[in-house]
Amino acid sequence: MDRRRMWRYCVTGSLACASAYGTDYTWTGDGSDDKWTTNANWSPSGHPNGDSDTATIPNNVNRKYPLFDAAELTIGSLTISASAVNVDELVFESVSSGSRVLKINDRDGLSAYGGSKTSIKLQQNSQLWLLGGGTLDLGEKITFAVGTGASAPRIVIGEGQTVSIAGPGTLLADSEGVVTGEVAEQNDGPETLVVLDVSASVRVKGSFTFDTILFAHGAMNTSKDGSAQGTIRMTCHPKGGFGTIAVDGGTAQSPSQFIIDCAYVGWGDLVVGPYGKLQVNRHHVTLRHVYQETGDLTLKRGGKIGIAAGIYFEADKHLTPDCPPPAG
Repeated sequence: MDRRRMWRYCVTGSLACASAYGTDYTWTGDGSDDKWTTNANWSPSGHPNGDSDTATIPNNVNRKYPLFDAAELTIGSLTISASAVNVDELVFESVSSGSRVLKINDRDGLSAYGGSKTSIKLQQNSQLWLLGGGTLDLGEKITFAVGTGASAPRIVIGEGQTVSIAGPGTLLADSEGVVTGEVAEQNDGPETLVVLDVSASVRVKGSFTFDTILFAHGAMNTSKDGSAQGTIRMTCHPKGGFGTIAVDGGTAQSPSQFIIDCAYVGWGDLVVGPYGKLQVNRHHVTLRHVYQETGDLTLKRGGKIGIAAGIYFEADKHLTPDCPPPAG
């Protein structure tokens, strides 16, 4: 049993007993609204709100899916088996004050791959906690929509846990997204460090801050759509991977940025676009992967690289394809 799963206690006659079993809830959407906390929307009547409860969201004939409206609650696991086109199968309510926090206890406790269109939307002041770590299977996407800075939607990984995201989905930031750990970074010890492992089949698009240990094997784009400005910031803990990074989108007045505020070793291609900037504030190495023939650092005409004083920066292969050849 997961160490985080709590026991429920009951008294039958004079005999005290303990049970680890919660209630298995299935979304029906039969209530008068689409709220998670409306009991009539679930079978059996009630709603998932216990440490050992399970929640299943299947395809709904009326395309009616839950709006997570609780300030905070913890469940055992969530399975989204629905996969509807142009519909998010779980949306977190956007609030300007307070929060909307869903914590999932179990290892492998979140499955969001009912099909290639399964999606989740996190909004302002919403948080999705994966306390037990494990693998998150992602169908289409998790969208981080509305909110920046302290109110930015975020995924929080339980202390000492590793979360592996398997595709073919996308982490998409419409505004700004944060992936962090349960323990504040300044208090991190070996037993509390968290790891995010993003597989090669998963894309990251838009503005994100990552302050976990990160293995980034999928493609990353600073722009959510190829033109909008975006910033990806790598901070706090070491990071690396063989995923391709594109500092794309932006304008001359508002460039896109890939900011390295932690030790970083990559062996995938890194392309700085014409309105992009690579800002290196901690030691960084881009290595050449001899078998995959990746590890090129490409600087497009107009792109910039900034390196802080005293920082070690190395690129095995540096390309400037838009520059004219030397005269003569």
